[in-house]
Amino acid sequence: MALGSWSSSDATGAVAVGTAAKAAHQNSVALGQFSGTTRENEVYIGYDSGVTKPASPRVPDKTRVLGGVSDGTRDTDAATVGQLNRKADEVYSDVSGRIAAEALKARDHTDTVAAENRENIIRNTVAINRNTRGLLSQRDVLETHEERLNSQQQQINTGSTVAVDSHGYVTRGEGTGERITVQEGLVRTQEMATENRAAVSRNRQVGERNSRAIAS
Repeated sequence: MALGSWSSSDATGAVAVGTAAKAAHQNSVALGQFSGTTRENEVYIGYDSGVTKPASPRVPDKTRVLGGVSDGTRDTDAATVGQLNRKADEVYSDVSGRIAAEALKARDHTDTVAAENRENIIRNTVAINRNTRGLLSQRDVLETHEERLNSQQQQINTGSTVAVDSHGYVTRGEGTGERITVQEGLVRTQEMATENRAAVSRNRQVGERNSRAIAS
């Protein structure tokens, strides 16, 4: 069916309404002046802007606005701009809420980790200070024993017999030709000096480990 000057309907079930409207596809509708269908089962309201011969329109290249349309309610209904805008606002609000919630979780996690790191730093600082004091104490002990060793060694000369108590002090010294006798006290003093050096080394290693832990 064709309604309008120079309109035409050339396919089964096709309808053309409007001047020079052309419905050339099965079950299609060309609605409006110079409009023309492009496929079957189509309602087309666009039009050809360059028509020179109304009886033979070209493929439409211009569009018209379909106004006064209700919001679609079924899957096959057309959706209005208002529907799309409302849906976009809902999606935006939902996404914004989720982003805000995740950001809050991330901030809380960061604050927790930062607090734990501060506590670890404080504990490590206390441990370093304690080890530093231990190092200084061990160094003082070591220096004391080294001084005693030096003092004892100065008193041991060729041709002397030297007796040393358990604290590293000389208790007796007598000349006996080429013979030198060093009692257990001096040996023990040397052992204590060696032990103190080892303790200083261990404390230094602990301090280095704590420093690396703080840095990480």
